[in-house]
Amino acid sequence: MFSIEEFKSVNTNVNVFDYIHALFSNENVAPDLVLAIDSIFRPKFKEVHGVLFV
Repeated sequence: MFSIEEFKSVNTNVNVFDYIHALFSNENVAPDLVLAIDSIFRPKFKEVHGVLFV
């Protein structure tokens, strides 16, 4: 695995999303880690008595 600083030193005009994409496409990432990261960007909401909970 490589750091974001190493990634930026060999690539120009990249951001953190490019770095994450590179990690996920080059490394064997556990499926549960992908699901955990997905839950950060797409949280599940539950309504209880008219109140939403994350």
